[in-house]
Amino acid sequence: MEGLHTLRDLLKERLDDQAGSEGCLLHDPYPKFQQTSATLFCTKPYLLIHILAFRSVLRSLGLFQDPEASTNPAQRAGSETCGIYRRHSCLGRDGGDGNGPYRRSYVSIGESGVHNPPRKGYYANPGDRILGMVVHLQTMELKLPGHKIKKLRQEATKIIKDQTATPMGRYVSRLLGKFNSVSQAVVQGPLFCGALQRDLASALGENEQCYNAPCPLSQAAIEELTWLTVWNGKSLILRQPDIQIESDASLIGWGATAHGHQTGGPWSREEKTLHINCFELLAATLTVKTFLKSQENKRVLLLLDNQTAVAYINNLGGTISAQATKIAKDLWMWCLERNNFLTAQHLPGKENVIADSESREMRDRSDWMLNPSIFRRIRAQFPYLEVDLFATRLTHQLPRFFSWRPDPIAEETDAFLQDWRQVKGYANPPGT
Repeated sequence: MEGLHTLRDLLKERLDDQAGSEGCLLHDPYPKFQQTSATLFCTKPYLLIHILAFRSVLRSLGLFQDPEASTNPAQRAGSETCGIYRRHSCLGRDGGDGNGPYRRSYVSIGESGVHNPPRKGYYANPGDRILGMVVHLQTMELKLPGHKIKKLRQEATKIIKDQTATPMGRYVSRLLGKFNSVSQAVVQGPLFCGALQRDLASALGENEQCYNAPCPLSQAAIEELTWLTVWNGKSLILRQPDIQIESDASLIGWGATAHGHQTGGPWSREEKTLHINCFELLAATLTVKTFLKSQENKRVLLLLDNQTAVAYINNLGGTISAQATKIAKDLWMWCLERNNFLTAQHLPGKENVIADSESREMRDRSDWMLNPSIFRRIRAQFPYLEVDLFATRLTHQLPRFFSWRPDPIAEETDAFLQDWRQVKGYANPPGT
């Protein structure tokens, strides 16, 4: 069934946007592909390009129509403009003498790939609507129309204001349906309906799936209903990841690796009480915050060996575990504030070796923390202290601190690489 996902997939960066040679085999080393491919010779400069002999591929490149045989002047002009001469009308193998079904064609290319004919593109007017969404192809975004925003707000406000009566499950279900219908245009939409879904599921379970029964709402659901502002747009282009990160969790701590750097650390006393799935989500959160703290507008591929954590991240939460949903929501909100977008992917445990090792081996065994009551006495004597020079997210005594290894909230890494003259530092001596 066609939907917004179809439009999104059709507008990926391909040869239409001169994104490179994706879809073409340049000097392919495998003879079996060369034997079943069409050969095109380009003139600026001369490049040998092999295009696989599949009708769908050739049709997508517009190589089936002879511009001289076209009765449409606009199509003929567009074909001549892009410099592609289409004389191929059937599939077959070129014997190499230029007399086969695939005759040698001289194709004018641009600086970064073959130009597709202009008629292949969809030229939308500003504000065109597809499936109820406003499409902006210039910015590659979907926008939620104003009247839909107004209806969503009216539904949510009606339930919030009616404090004297518990809403029926039918009303909550209708609101959730509307949230779901716009989830592809409102990025953070699923982040603000998890508690509503859990409350509705609980009410239906207690009342034999009767939607006319009351649906008591928790405080978390009320807070979700107060959400009225949206980042009203979502990029349609699924860009290749800018950063690839691997993370893992154990009962001891968390570990991560990205672009040649590794880090990790132990769990706090409170964190050790969490479920293993929450361990994995928390490890992913700490990993993202460590390697993306100064990054914005990035597409991130996050590799995990826990299927549940992958699902909670990709679905922006879930309905089973409130704690896991909270961690996933915190992760997404942190990313969206920086316009970073996450995609989680499962990585088999046997391949997640580095992150797994980091989560089990606590290397900094000299990381001790001075008794907080004693530190408060020191701070009373030296109130001007600004930076804890040797600390971690679990042992820092001051809001600002330097860590030995990459840390999710540390200001800098490795105190010995920093200029101590610029800060008023406190150094806790290593334990013996």
